[in-house]
Amino acid sequence: MEGFSSFPSTSQVSSPMDSPTESFSPLHSNDDDTASLKSWFESGLNSASKFAQKFNFPILGRPKNSEESEPRYDVFLGGSCGHTVWRAELVIPYLKKRAISYYDPQRPAWSENMIYEEALAKENSKLFLFVLDPGTINATSFLEIAYFAARRAPKLVVVFLGKREWSDKAHPMDLPDRIRTCNLLEAILQRHSVPMMTDINEALDYIDEMIIESKPITKALSEPLQRVPYVKLKAKKALKSTMEMFHDTYDYSKSKFASITAKAISLILLEILIVVLLHFFAIPQMPIWILILPLLSIDYLMIIVTIFYLRYKAKKRRQKIHRKVVLPSPPIPRIGKSNVTDHAQTKKNQQKEVTPTNNLAIYDQINLVDSEIRNHFKEKSQIRPSSIPKSKSEKIQLNGCITSPIGYDVFLSCSSGSELDWITQKAVPQLHKSGLTYTSAIMCDREMRIPMLHTASHILYYIPSYKTFLSGMIEIAYFIGHSDWQVTVCVPREAECLALLDDSKYDPETVAAVERRNASYRMAFCYLKDMAQRRQCRVFTKVEEAIKYIGEESRRDTDHKAILRQVVEKQHLVKEKTKDLLLDSLSKSSGSN
Repeated sequence: MEGFSSFPSTSQVSSPMDSPTESFSPLHSNDDDTASLKSWFESGLNSASKFAQKFNFPILGRPKNSEESEPRYDVFLGGSCGHTVWRAELVIPYLKKRAISYYDPQRPAWSENMIYEEALAKENSKLFLFVLDPGTINATSFLEIAYFAARRAPKLVVVFLGKREWSDKAHPMDLPDRIRTCNLLEAILQRHSVPMMTDINEALDYIDEMIIESKPITKALSEPLQRVPYVKLKAKKALKSTMEMFHDTYDYSKSKFASITAKAISLILLEILIVVLLHFFAIPQMPIWILILPLLSIDYLMIIVTIFYLRYKAKKRRQKIHRKVVLPSPPIPRIGKSNVTDHAQTKKNQQKEVTPTNNLAIYDQINLVDSEIRNHFKEKSQIRPSSIPKSKSEKIQLNGCITSPIGYDVFLSCSSGSELDWITQKAVPQLHKSGLTYTSAIMCDREMRIPMLHTASHILYYIPSYKTFLSGMIEIAYFIGHSDWQVTVCVPREAECLALLDDSKYDPETVAAVERRNASYRMAFCYLKDMAQRRQCRVFTKVEEAIKYIGEESRRDTDHKAILRQVVEKQHLVKEKTKDLLLDSLSKSSGSN
């Protein structure tokens, strides 16, 4: 088995009794016996340690050595492939000059086997560089950018060369989808603070800062090709921090305190000027100290008045009533795959027997239940509305508002804002049959769409036609990238490609462009299905099948949680009985004494 070395033979295993010089004999004298015993004990420890070193047992969750924990590549060169030359002519020579490792996914021909190879390279890269060339459709890169932006894992930088040119260079039927794709990508990158640039040289400077400058000084100087860039980056950073310090100092000099100081200095200079004029021109026979003394008295009174005025303002500010704005709580996190269905099924049992939430603290004191189960029911008890009525202040403290939070089983999302007939004709009847509650994007504003996604246990995303296929795949990849979102995808067969009714009516260039478009979208859809498979998300072609699957998952999750609840209750009963037995035994022992 990999990770386990073979057992050594008996001839390879040394024993403490093998060496006659280090063995123990009762015929020696006492001093010799002590020395021999000590020598025999030390040799036994050495032999045991050598024997243990021959076995290599890997620890779960840890690599076998520290080198495996380090990413293999510094930069993953994602983005436009095909006949583009930005990798070979610009990026790769630059990275080689700085000894920065990279992975180049560009190949003469693409196959589905490359998906797994690229996935391994992505998992072993520190930074992702995606360059979007307007000369290619490059649908796959848009999906990967949205996916990795949602994951917030490794650092990501995007270079979009000619965004306007890419959005306008499309089939007339794809132009609205191209524009929506650009807007969607820009919103995702802005939401997650991912840098989006328009020049490759800017991205290369960013790579230097993220890869070389972030290294420890000993590791950076040990690489000959990185010494000069590292020193330049550190000097540039020091110069920038110095300039910022001078800028902050200048701003401070213009602050309120500096203005007060300037006024005081101006007043002192004015007083000196008055004294000089009076002494030399107006009243020369009067001693100068007589002229200075009244001005000093006036200054002293002004200082005292200023101090009392500032103390009065500070006291008034402390006595001012501060109004606190009660903001709504963050979106409701989902525990499991169903919130409403499970609550509806267990509501009667909760009314008969209410378990106080304070008892959950007892589970933490004894290690009888797995921590995951305890955390699950702790969060459940905090989220689920109990049968005990809460006061107004408790509701505000819990929810941020007086009303209780509302959760749904399914959130119906769609890539199109006009093709929504599938909701009323296909989705809603099947949801009623399955007994699932639902909400949709048409029931909320565009700004509230992302927060509303948190209120549902499951997201059903539907792409109705080829008109919004690319933007829909990007949004699905973004949803899949969130580890706490359960997503199910439904894409009909007719939405996967753009079909021309009669090729003879179109010129060969248009037919070739449509074929390239369909091939690029098929490749992107393969990557999307791989992302979904890694996240255990299902992809269907019919809405009814997708909703049936969601209903089955919800019922299975409900049964699983019911079993877990029974386990917790049994463990609680065992704990209570054990405590009673201990108290009885202690009382009997104290009574007998």
